Amino acid sequence: MPDPPIQPSSHRHNILWHLTQSNKPFPRYIMRPAPPDPATTPAIEWILFGDETTINRAANLSAWKIACSMGLGPKRIPFRIRDIVHFGAISNVWRLSDARFPLCGPPQTTPCDLSFSSPLRLIRHGKLLLQPEYVDIAVAALRRVSTISGCAQGTAYRDLVREVRAEAAGLPATRWEGARQDLVRWSGSQQREIDMLGVVGKLGLPEGVGQIWPLIAAAHWTHLGKGTVFGLGLPKVDDFHQENE
Repeated sequence: MPDPPIQPSSHRHNILWHLTQSNKPFPRYIMRPAPPDPATTPAIEWILFGDETTINRAANLSAWKIACSMGLGPKRIPFRIRDIVHFGAISNVWRLSDARFPLCGPPQTTPCDLSFSSPLRLIRHGKLLLQPEYVDIAVAALRRVSTISGCAQGTAYRDLVREVRAEAAGLPATRWEGARQDLVRWSGSQQREIDMLGVVGKLGLPEGVGQIWPLIAAAHWTHLGKGTVFGLGLPKVDDFHQENE
């Protein structure tokens, strides 16, 4: 299987996985599901951070080729690496404040809808949130970015959670409109199918997403999955629809 082409990092990728100045390690690469394409499904995108001396791209690519040939699920269906996106040197990685908001107008105040076509899995006290609110989504976005950047702990992180929660709770939002959508994934380690409970739908923000807009912009790439799971909880920022009111 030939190597996929390396795509240059465009402005649509310009988000930072660091929240603060930190010497803590962070991922050298992440994998996420590639957009559907009948010719290459199933497929993933491989996003790399750093120079060749830190990521060892050749060795990693060789290992992932073996994983691709071993396949997914109980039927071991082979998959492909469709694209490789390389950010280059760590010092060139953009910060969260440099994220680009997907709509025209001021990011903080532009009315918008947050929609989820892939299942959103937000768990509270062991139960799935069937009617997630904006504050739930905002805190989940912060937790996701913080986990990836290695900053999801300590007093500074807890203070930031409180600030994000207060900002999101102070903004008007419509009620969640959606439905339940559950998936099943195969666990190779447990050799069994595991239920992935979730919801799909949307909520409206008639006065915008507020000062935490970089988190929402970043969530389009980091998603709101748990741990290393990408593809679930992918938010899309759309123009606000008046019928939400």
